[in-house]
Amino acid sequence: MSHRFLLWVAGWVFSANLTQAAAPNFLVIMADDASFHVVDTPETRAEMVAYYAEYEYMDMQVGEILRTLAETGRAQDTLLLFTSEQSGQWPGAKWTNWEAGIHTGMVVRWPGRVARGTSTDALVQYADVLPTFVEAAGGDPGKAGFDGRSFLPVLLGKTTKHRDYVYAMHNNLPGGPSYPIRAVLDARHHYVRNLNPHTLYIEKHVTGRIEHGRYWPSWMWSTATDPHAYAMVQRYLRRPAEELYDLIAGPFELHNLAADPTLADTKRRLSAELDRWMREQRDPGAEVDSVAYRQRHIESVQASLPVQAGKKK
Repeated sequence: MSHRFLLWVAGWVFSANLTQAAAPNFLVIMADDASFHVVDTPETRAEMVAYYAEYEYMDMQVGEILRTLAETGRAQDTLLLFTSEQSGQWPGAKWTNWEAGIHTGMVVRWPGRVARGTSTDALVQYADVLPTFVEAAGGDPGKAGFDGRSFLPVLLGKTTKHRDYVYAMHNNLPGGPSYPIRAVLDARHHYVRNLNPHTLYIEKHVTGRIEHGRYWPSWMWSTATDPHAYAMVQRYLRRPAEELYDLIAGPFELHNLAADPTLADTKRRLSAELDRWMREQRDPGAEVDSVAYRQRHIESVQASLPVQAGKKK
């Protein structure tokens, strides 16, 4: 399995009506996180060593970027946001809607504007990043019709709350057979809906080939004698229609509380909120994760493109 960090450096050049003298430059750095459940085998440890070595390499590259900002005199007026796309390519992390797959770290540096050493529990999601940058540059993100909302007030210490809910989705094609997943989280509880629970979850980059996941056969081999290995493999491959977790009482999400009668109102509320969000996104659910739907979507997009006349000789 080849673990590759993702380093994305992106800049936005705003039109004249958004640019102000005090507007910052924008720098985004992204890298994998590694928060997951693993089975302790020699193969797992070997992969983990390689994975953590990339953390060190990533850290050196971040240092190079910070030095470049200092050397060019832009360190004090650059808003730097460091986050990750998702967690690492391990079972229970990337390509799932579990906490280990969708909860990533975010570090912001903006000297003189964002207080050093502070932290927040405010819920934000990726759709909120661009509106935040627009507002930080002096623009009005409300005029752009973004799905997300600026969390600049959180960064500036003006509030400690941003969203009541954050959302997640996963469609498995072409990574494996259809297995659509949707999820919603509030500040404490995490509701996951597996739309095809009668099928087996297979992600070919994790379980399909040795070069993608050298550790996976060792996990399967260990299931005969290691109860933890069996539980982790079963958890990954076979999932119920609904999952509910208390992220404070059980942050590792090993105990599904969907059938707990004391949390029935919580599950009902989160389920209704997920339904509302899916309607808002015009998400038909399981149908999206199919070859036929994708083909129809491609044909629809192609049909909407302007027809370009051929060049005359």
